[in-house]
Amino acid sequence: MDPMPNPNHQSDHALSGHALSGHALSDLAGSFAFLIAAVGWVALGLQLFLTIGLIEDRGGSLLDAVWRYVGYFTILTNIAVVGTMTLVAANRWPGGTDSSPSFLSGVTFAIVIVGVVYHVLLSGLAPDMAWASWVTDRLLHYVTPAMTVLFWIAFVPKHGLTMRDPFLWMTYPIVYLVYALIRGAADGWYAYYFFDVSVLGYGRALINASGVSAILLGFGLAVVALSRAVSRRRAAPARQVDRPRTRG
Repeated sequence: MDPMPNPNHQSDHALSGHALSGHALSDLAGSFAFLIAAVGWVALGLQLFLTIGLIEDRGGSLLDAVWRYVGYFTILTNIAVVGTMTLVAANRWPGGTDSSPSFLSGVTFAIVIVGVVYHVLLSGLAPDMAWASWVTDRLLHYVTPAMTVLFWIAFVPKHGLTMRDPFLWMTYPIVYLVYALIRGAADGWYAYYFFDVSVLGYGRALINASGVSAILLGFGLAVVALSRAVSRRRAAPARQVDRPRTRG
């Protein structure tokens, strides 16, 4: 007889109480990851093409266009997401999605930042766009983030997350901020108005960045707390099944 699995180490992958088999779940995760990767690579390619055209129209070079392209948090984060999903889809992610929930959750956290910050702080500033720019904008800021969140909900285990993880996830946005400020000091261009030192000065820019960081950290902590609570609740019925029966 096969041993009863330890409920403390069960995956969170269940729908209405019916868990998929490991092989079927892996296939489904790979297929969905492939879809995310395909959408993401198309969006990134379109944005690179549009950026090259824009910069060359202004007299810049191909190198100038690529340098501008990698200045955006949106682009760097989408690259991280589609690169990760490509590895998952190709079955090249070590140990599968169960092996690194903190990293996969951190990638998801970063792409959620892309969608939320764009929608709240930037979407109202976007000029009228041609259809190609509009489609690319939606793919990068809405579609890829939403699909990644769905992937995280469905396929990434949550029971291993700790309250330390959101602090680790914040390392990436902070490193990006330092990178953006350094390159802005070098060439005078800042990707986002809320830390544009040329307009705000360093003091105000850092205050804005600190405020956004605090909100994001609080969001990350709330997500982890909720995920842990849901995981414990799902594991509780299995523990009751495992509990030895006593004879009356």
